[in-house]
Amino acid sequence: MPAGNPRWRSPGSAAAAPRPCAETPDAAALLRPLLCSPHPSSPGSLLLSRLFSLLFSLFLSLLPTLLLLLLPVTAARATGVEGDDDAQVRDWKRWKIGREDHFEIGFRGEFQRVDGVVLGIEETIKGEGDAAPRLDLAQIYAMHRGRWLYEAALDVPLPASGPPRARAGLYRLTRSFSGFDDRIIGDLENTLGALLFKVDYRDYYEEEGFELHLEQPFWRYNKVEIGYVQSRHEVLSNSTRTSLTHWDEDFRPNPAAAEGDSRTLELAASRDTRRGRKGHPGTAHWYRVSWQRTGGALGGDFDYSQLIADLRQYVKVSPGQSLSGRILYGDNFAGHLPPQKLFSLGGIGTLRGHDFKSSTGDQCLLGNIEYRFDVMRNFYTLTFVDVGATASGGEDVTGQEFDLDGGFGLGTRNGRAEITVARNLRAADAPFLVGFRLSMMY
Repeated sequence: MPAGNPRWRSPGSAAAAPRPCAETPDAAALLRPLLCSPHPSSPGSLLLSRLFSLLFSLFLSLLPTLLLLLLPVTAARATGVEGDDDAQVRDWKRWKIGREDHFEIGFRGEFQRVDGVVLGIEETIKGEGDAAPRLDLAQIYAMHRGRWLYEAALDVPLPASGPPRARAGLYRLTRSFSGFDDRIIGDLENTLGALLFKVDYRDYYEEEGFELHLEQPFWRYNKVEIGYVQSRHEVLSNSTRTSLTHWDEDFRPNPAAAEGDSRTLELAASRDTRRGRKGHPGTAHWYRVSWQRTGGALGGDFDYSQLIADLRQYVKVSPGQSLSGRILYGDNFAGHLPPQKLFSLGGIGTLRGHDFKSSTGDQCLLGNIEYRFDVMRNFYTLTFVDVGATASGGEDVTGQEFDLDGGFGLGTRNGRAEITVARNLRAADAPFLVGFRLSMMY
């Protein structure tokens, strides 16, 4: 935890001095009369203060979900009568939610150890048709950090009818480390893990800058992309220890990112034949290969050349059986990767029989294979094998000893819940590790 912060103490240490009201987080300003008791040393007052703080954080985290459930009903009642000649003009003056509207509004919310409670509003303004220009805006507030974040991007077709699209944007955001952090767990799962179990699976840094992006779809399933990003990376540390459980424990410390200016050219190609429905996609595949060149002739404080290949294959063996596999490969061909770009394996989403992020390096190879068969109407069972290794310092990952995990599990056919039991198959005394997901792993 950050040194010198009177709000933090390690488990088992002496109780910290009472916190004055002036140090109460801005997010709880309205609750200061309740959170700042005139007798903070009283056990009853401390318990009441902690209870109010936890309930307030839970309410703020659930608020976006409640709004998203209620707003479509309200918006539907405000919609113009079908066939009204003047309805199109009034649409621009009304806040509606729907794919065909000119103006959309949405809400975002999450909870993690760096920003604490995060709430945001998103607006989209677009023209007629799928190929029309679109303006995306977002205003976000990280409450425990007391920091405003934002996004603004203009997306236009080139030429006017598309399908090539160009995008230009400005942003200041809390980013997760982008080795594999952004591929192993979704926002909702991470929020629930942090809030309910005090487990945050991501590591973070702040990034502020601008980006230019061009994409070209072709042959129905394929797409190529090119982009340029210029930004500033800043270190972040934990700003909250609030959760609904493990009150006397701290969150896992957030690793320090390397600070500096980044200038990156990115090329990517992808192919996606999945059907876009919940659960197993049938016989299909999703491939994406991206290459980033940062620094060098572009300048900036970082210098590396990173390749990431994410290859996923799905096979429907029979009406009740399916097989799926994934290969993740990452490598660096020049310079040195900063901490926020390194690859980590272990735990959720990678090697399920190992501890979380048990190995890290600038080169990585991971393979997963799963066999599922349906039981009853709405459930499936699965058995799986995970294999992977990392390397660093110029070593070749193929020369490393690969970790090998295996296990089994049970899930819902709509892909909304899955529980697994896994262990390290190379260690005779390795424990069984239980995992729970709100989605399939890949």
